[in-house]
Amino acid sequence: MTSATQHRSVFVRTSSISNFEQVISKAGFVARLGLDAPVMAAIFDEVHAIAELESFAAAHPGTPILLVTSGLARETLAACIAIPSLLSVSQAGRPDDLFEALSLLSQPGTSPLRERWLPGNALSREVASSVERDRLLEEVELHLRGEGLRARFVNLARDAIEELVTNALYDAPVDSTGRRIYLETDRRNAIFLPPAARPRLDLAVLEGRIVAVMTDPHGSLELETVRRFLAAGLLGQISDKPGGAGLGFARVFGFVDRLAIHIAPRVRTDIGFVLETRQNASIGRHAGLQLARS
Repeated sequence: MTSATQHRSVFVRTSSISNFEQVISKAGFVARLGLDAPVMAAIFDEVHAIAELESFAAAHPGTPILLVTSGLARETLAACIAIPSLLSVSQAGRPDDLFEALSLLSQPGTSPLRERWLPGNALSREVASSVERDRLLEEVELHLRGEGLRARFVNLARDAIEELVTNALYDAPVDSTGRRIYLETDRRNAIFLPPAARPRLDLAVLEGRIVAVMTDPHGSLELETVRRFLAAGLLGQISDKPGGAGLGFARVFGFVDRLAIHIAPRVRTDIGFVLETRQNASIGRHAGLQLARS
């Protein structure tokens, strides 16, 4: 086997590898059932005990873990998310999520999340202030209702976007030393950002899915922070206190069907979500997650 083939290999721990062979091949990888050669990632197709992933992560530090599942208990999912090398959690019935995670491995940081997820004619708005945030949320609601979506999904998407916009305005901006400028600012107080510091929302409805991406030009978010807050949120351990993005992340994760967080340190943070509005919208809530740092 050539070194190039070894480099494009992924270790698969599964009792039904045929379910993933097509996706793995489409992404340009070779599936391996053993670790006798270098691998680019490890795919697990269910976790019967969290010790399985923890043992693998300890034995193979730095090897990204991609988990495919038909559903996990909140406690198990929280423990999985806390593992530093976990890159993604995908639904067994949504192969596109696994394909994207593999594609991200092969082409890390090649393009912003909005370019991967959204068409060029998506609704796109820059947010300069907390006052504009309120107007933006009204526009989002009108836009989604105009797409003929049910009120339940419109409200879920609006609430998720409100959390992301608020975090991008108050938590993301930092000064030249990395200090969070508005960390102690009450979120009821108005703030105004200069052009270079403004976040941007992109939104579209694609084949029954609400797709949104919030981008800020700071890249100040840390994946360790995201993991800690998501896990704490799943376990009900986050208090509703003023300031801080922790509660917001936990809420968004609970609202949507898929959450992606891509961080380019000191350059950009992209946070995107997908909310299903079709018959399968209730399948595997909390199961879709992708974390990446370039």
